Amino acid sequence: MKKLISVLALSVILLSGVPALTADKVVVIPLKMMSTTTNVASAGLIDACSVSMSSGSSSDFCDFDEVPAGKVLVVEFISGELNLPIGQSAEIRTTTSNPSGFFTHHNLYLRYQRAKATTNQYIVSQPFRMYIDESNNLGIRAIRNSTTGSSNGTFWITGYLVDKVN
Repeated sequence: MKKLISVLALSVILLSGVPALTADKVVVIPLKMMSTTTNVASAGLIDACSVSMSSGSSSDFCDFDEVPAGKVLVVEFISGELNLPIGQSAEIRTTTSNPSGFFTHHNLYLRYQRAKATTNQYIVSQPFRMYIDESNNLGIRAIRNSTTGSSNGTFWITGYLVDKVN
C-alpha cells in the first residue's frame, strides 16, 4: 500500500532586502517502507532497526537496510526509543562504515520519557542530516552502563533516495 506525502518547494527571495518565502510548486511523492526481507531499500523513505541487550551484555548494534546501487539515501530525521532497567543509563550513537573500515560516530540525545513496571523508557527524536551511498552502511549502537537485566530499543530514520552523481 502506497502512502502519499505532499512536499511544498519554497524559494527564498529578497523584498527590499528582507528574505521572503514563496511557494514554487507542490510535488506528490509516494512513500514506501524499505524492504526488511531483501535488505535492499525499494523506493523507501522510512527504515527501522532494533537493538536488544540480554543479561550479561552491555551493548548491541543494528544496521539499517542497504542503499541500492546508483542511489544516495538522504537521511533527514532519526527517532527511537530505548527501554532500560530502572537505574541504568545508556549512550546511543549512529555509526557509519565503508569498505575501507573507516567509521564515524554521532551521539544522539536520549531523553527520559516514562517509567514502566521494571524499566525506564528513553526516546530520541531529532533532525539528523546524513548522506549514505551503496558503499557505506548506517547503523545504531546502544551502550549501557550495566550488564544486569535486559533492555531493548527500536530506532527509525526518515529521508529519501536520490540518484548518485558520479
